[in-house]
Amino acid sequence: MNTKSYTVHIFGQEYTVVSDEAETDIVQASGLVHEIMETVAMQTIGMNKQKVAVLAALQLAHDLVRAQKDVEQRKQQEDALVSFIDHKIASL
Repeated sequence: MNTKSYTVHIFGQEYTVVSDEAETDIVQASGLVHEIMETVAMQTIGMNKQKVAVLAALQLAHDLVRAQKDVEQRKQQEDALVSFIDHKIASL
């Protein structure tokens, strides 16, 4: 494991992230968090940073759950297609 330290800026704050992930992934992830926090802050003017962070985390969690459901649905469709093809091949 090759851990590195990265400095990222999210919602006006500087954070040090120690990770073995690629720098581009860390930068992309922190940029996404920043973008979502900015969007939440614009929609909820006057809300403190902690609440903005929680709502941003909730949005990210919701997006993850939705993506996981999409992956599961596609896996089921793939399995059904493979079964259909196997059945057709067996009947030849």
